[in-house]
Amino acid sequence: MRILIVQSRSILVAGLISLLHEEERFDVESTVYKNKKHLQTEIDRYQPEVVIIDACLGKSRISTMLTFLESQPQIRILVVSLRESQIQIYEKQNRAVNYIDDLIRVIQGEAIVQRD
Repeated sequence: MRILIVQSRSILVAGLISLLHEEERFDVESTVYKNKKHLQTEIDRYQPEVVIIDACLGKSRISTMLTFLESQPQIRILVVSLRESQIQIYEKQNRAVNYIDDLIRVIQGEAIVQRD
C-alpha cells in the first residue's frame, strides 16, 4: 500500500514515518506541504492510496488540502494529531488510537479491535 504523508516536521509525524517504514506492506513517502500544485505533483508522481496529513499544518492549510483531495475519491485521507497520549485520526469521523496495530488497521481501512 502506497502512503504519502504531508508533514510539518512534527515529532508525531517523524515517529509515524519511522513506524510505518517498519511495516513491509507499506511503501511510505513524505512531503512538506507548499501549495496545491506541489501536492498534485507529489500525488501524480507517487500515486498514493492513502494520504496522511499532519494536523500541525494548521486548520487553513488542512482545509485547503481536504477540499483539493476530496476531488480524488480513489485516495483515502487521514488527518493525524496527538492529544492526551493518543493519536487522534480524522477520516470523516474522529477516532482515538492507542496502539500501533490499531493505527495500521485504520490506514488499511479496517475496523479497530475492541480491547478489554
